[in-house]
Amino acid sequence: MDNGNMDSGARLAGSSFDELARTLPALGTPGLGLVRCQQTAGRASLTLLHSSFPLRLLTPKSHAQMYCVVYVLSFGGGLVSGDRIELAVQVVDGCTLSLLTQSSTKVFKRRPVPGAESGQALPLASLSPSAQHRQHEQQHQQHQQPDPSGADMSYQFLSGEIGPGSLLAVLPEPVTCFQDARYWQQQRFRLSPTGSLVLLDWLTSGRATRGETWQFDHYLSHNEVEIDGHGVVLRDTWLLEDEWRADHAGHAAHAGHGARAGQPRPETSYAARMGQYQCFATLILIGPVCEAVIAAAIEAAASQVIVTTGGRGSAGRALVVQPPLAWTVSHIPALAGLPSSSSSSSSSSSSSSSASTKATATAAATAGRQSRTGSIPGAIVRAAAVDTITMREFLIERLRPAVAHLGDFFSRI
Repeated sequence: MDNGNMDSGARLAGSSFDELARTLPALGTPGLGLVRCQQTAGRASLTLLHSSFPLRLLTPKSHAQMYCVVYVLSFGGGLVSGDRIELAVQVVDGCTLSLLTQSSTKVFKRRPVPGAESGQALPLASLSPSAQHRQHEQQHQQHQQPDPSGADMSYQFLSGEIGPGSLLAVLPEPVTCFQDARYWQQQRFRLSPTGSLVLLDWLTSGRATRGETWQFDHYLSHNEVEIDGHGVVLRDTWLLEDEWRADHAGHAAHAGHGARAGQPRPETSYAARMGQYQCFATLILIGPVCEAVIAAAIEAAASQVIVTTGGRGSAGRALVVQPPLAWTVSHIPALAGLPSSSSSSSSSSSSSSSASTKATATAAATAGRQSRTGSIPGAIVRAAAVDTITMREFLIERLRPAVAHLGDFFSRI
């Protein structure tokens, strides 16, 4: 897969947060959100908060001095075909911002947009607001679209800028794709060398209680992290696609036959590869705030015990018993040797609204929490669990060393 062609469209791609904020009055397009968290009067506050239907942002009051939390919701309780959510956030002045959701991100069953398969342009009046904007972009900026033929896809994009000594924690509930759903997600972050990022990206097999286990058509999640002055240090992509149904004509014929016969939908091409596991998670940890979490994860991983059946496989290897939870942790190679010093690069938020002398001093003091090794700490934790409860308990344990920074994530458990 060519990750270099994964652009998030006209509204966020190639634009800094400050450029988007300056054009805010003209951003009447649906599904767009902007959030800036910075210090005012000695406390973290949200100095910019904007969202448009179907995106909704809730901001409960926080009692912590340098902490803000934003809940990301969508009207209707989920994403439908053609929905396009784009959220840009900026965290500066040594503040901490948590992005949470109240429940799982539901991606509803695919419902084709009329005429989308043939590629013909439809009258804007016949489309929903999200589809209207998407058609407009297809006509004028097709070279920036991730999938020009995917008018029935549900899209979600997140762009984050993290200043010196600041922390962005993206800790949503898992994505749950319904049968036949198509979902595309991209998340890009730019950090100061002393900024920190906690990113949780996880998904379930679907509505298992309704028999919908790994029955969605397409799921793609792409995460990208850039360090100021050092370029991109991480690209991570999840792709689950039903290859048999990727052929649209075959999919339509097969779906129609199944509907007439009243038979349950057959297993997707990727379902067998998932084994017994119903929930998968990727936890990306970067920056000085994550150092204790990374150290604890590496220590715990080293103490794992692998259980075998005593038998041998076809290649003569011992057969390993699949545990209810399987996980691993690894360092991010591109971060090795990168100095965690604010002098190595300028802050990506230096052009944002001017901060007070006290705010600058606070950010500098927070940025002083550098790695004991002098390098930027960074690791990826990957896990597979038999159910969401098991995965949630695991994630809580892994993030516990950072409880002082992630209070709202733990308080809602």
